[in-house]
Amino acid sequence: MNHLKIKNITLDLTTQEPQQYGTMLLRYMGIRKNGQVPEKWVNGSYNSCWIYTFEKIETGGIIEFEFDYYDNFLKVYK
Repeated sequence: MNHLKIKNITLDLTTQEPQQYGTMLLRYMGIRKNGQVPEKWVNGSYNSCWIYTFEKIETGGIIEFEFDYYDNFLKVYK
């Protein structure tokens, strides 16, 4: 996946350049598997839920977005 689609906003995962998310400027930091959720057999292979981490440039904090087994947005962690 090269980008995240969160409602009507798209975030690019292939760049370290600042990106706009609502009123925040974000920079992509990385991805990790959600270890609290088991893998699931989907379309012939095991899939996981993933959490994408972004740095809030102006405040220095982080914001994370969780996606399900089918790359659908689940929730945001602020």
